[in-house]
Amino acid sequence: MRAVRVTEEERSKAYAPTKKADVAEKQQLHVRYHVENMDVGDRPRRFLEAFAAILRHSNYRFALDHFIRMSAKCSRCATSCQIYMATGDPDDIPCHRSELLLKVYRRHFTMGGSVRGRLLGTGHLTDEDVERMADSFWNCTACKRCTLECPAGIDHALITHLGRYILSEIGIAPRALVISTREQLEGSTGNTSAIPVPALVDTLEFLEEDMKEEKGVDITFPRDQLGCDWVFFPAVSDYLMEAETLMGIAAVFSVTGDSWTLGTGYFDASN
Repeated sequence: MRAVRVTEEERSKAYAPTKKADVAEKQQLHVRYHVENMDVGDRPRRFLEAFAAILRHSNYRFALDHFIRMSAKCSRCATSCQIYMATGDPDDIPCHRSELLLKVYRRHFTMGGSVRGRLLGTGHLTDEDVERMADSFWNCTACKRCTLECPAGIDHALITHLGRYILSEIGIAPRALVISTREQLEGSTGNTSAIPVPALVDTLEFLEEDMKEEKGVDITFPRDQLGCDWVFFPAVSDYLMEAETLMGIAAVFSVTGDSWTLGTGYFDASN
């Protein structure tokens, strides 16, 4: 895999703060993405409480126990990470990112780590540690290339997902993600881009006209048809940014003769 290394100018532009200094100071979180205002008090304690709750109600502990014993931090995963290959930043090496969370687990959720920490008075989670994880975990695309490259089989994407899960439980998550997810689960439109059904129908009719002009054949986007063999659920953003993909899929269904439909009651497959 080849990747183009970003220049210092490009890196400075990409990593430049996007929020005002007074907002960052109020939130006590100097990361590039925006977050909704949240409780900033005793963040390490709340992080550990959320971590403990997740461990009690999930199977993460089994995987983490394996990972802390197998982690070699050889950085072999760096050769397959497109983020690190582009930035050259050691913080973007997958095993380096995973260690941010693994050391918290090792110190606070294993017998040996807890005893050693109490005796030596070291390894306590700090606000700086939480902020570093908040800045690092959202740089990963979770493509899992690094997992295939890891000689120990450590799933760095799984660790990143867990880190994001914990951070979101204490209110640290990109605001755009929070807003779009809230709209999908609780909003009136039921999709991440807040597209109302009339706008969806208008878009589909426009695409049908566009295909008629371009291909010279009638290709439709059936909606709310009963008894079809297939129901198609694209990411709702495809209706805005990937129209060619949608038209291609409709064309394939038209050629194969399969019966299919879109549903206006729910038409967003974003997860």
